[in-house]
Amino acid sequence: MTLKGSADLHIRPMTECDLPMLADWLKDSRVRRWYADDTSLREIKDHLSDDRIEQWIVERARSPIAYLQDYAIDGWQDHPLGFLPTGARGIDTFMAKTDLMGLGLGPLYLSQHCATLFAAGVPALGIDPEPENQAAIRCYEKIGFQSRGEVTSPWGRVLTMDLSPANLIRISQTDDWGRAVTKTTKIQPDHSVLVRPAHAHLPDYCAALERGWSPDNLRPEVAQEQLAQIAQDPEAFLAALDTRKGHRGVTTLPGGSIVPRLPGIRRWIWQGGFCGSIGLRWQPGTEALPPTCPGHIGYAVVPWRRREGLATAALKAILHEARAVGLSYVDVTVAPENVASVRVAEKAGARLQGPIEYPAALGGGKHLLYRIDVQDTGGASDV
Repeated sequence: MTLKGSADLHIRPMTECDLPMLADWLKDSRVRRWYADDTSLREIKDHLSDDRIEQWIVERARSPIAYLQDYAIDGWQDHPLGFLPTGARGIDTFMAKTDLMGLGLGPLYLSQHCATLFAAGVPALGIDPEPENQAAIRCYEKIGFQSRGEVTSPWGRVLTMDLSPANLIRISQTDDWGRAVTKTTKIQPDHSVLVRPAHAHLPDYCAALERGWSPDNLRPEVAQEQLAQIAQDPEAFLAALDTRKGHRGVTTLPGGSIVPRLPGIRRWIWQGGFCGSIGLRWQPGTEALPPTCPGHIGYAVVPWRRREGLATAALKAILHEARAVGLSYVDVTVAPENVASVRVAEKAGARLQGPIEYPAALGGGKHLLYRIDVQDTGGASDV
């Protein structure tokens, strides 16, 4: 993979032959300050045989200048970037040629590598620099990474940052002095980010519940039920939001009847804090749903963050998850008088199938059935 432009950058796979060079790089005081310690070289060597990690060497005019790796975030339990969608990858990098720092080469090779990962179907990327490493943070911000807050991780205090395909800023050439410049950009970011619910998100989520918001539009009492569940066992509460595997339990319908829960996932809409919730449920091997579940997707945005395009962006984003579980289309139902929800469905590419009657167990009443063809949408690029 060669980057076009006068910098002549090339990203190649790392091999064991690169280890002596890495050992020299890790002795540099500026590299050691942020990246290296006495165990770093051994870890990099071990990563060569780790299927979760891909390692790369960045070259300029065929001279190695930087180390780069990307890895499956799902491969680590309690990873600080674990809130990102299934299939997201993390990135680590450092530039070894310190005389080239400040020329913008970091954003240049990172933007190209991120574009390559997105083209391969990766839904989102994350990076977690130390909060004091302002130079690295500015580099990541130049290509579209957005800060999601500081957390304490197994590796110390880090700043979590994420990047969606819609937010990537492409940098593809350099000026006459070899400095990277922006050639093409995507600077119209998606209005929302879907995150996998994690312990770090619970304070904001509980604050929304305490303000009277409910993730279930048909059962307002769910807010108090969930506050009690979180207070009793927050880890069990979070685990119950993903029912793809293991015990799924039951769910209570608005009419009071109890039915088995379907396989499903819950994502939270996060933009500068908690904004809402969206869920996807399905039956394995089919798009058909039981009568007590008229739609695959349900969502709710907190009142104080409505009219920002969040619901539309979230609906588009979760289509990637729908495709990943094998669905060719998803159904969404809305009340005819809910003009805002009708617009949300239509903006996300939904086509009206016609009116339906809700069963008595769901409170009855006429609703509109919309269908989104997952294969024909750009949903994967909106995560």
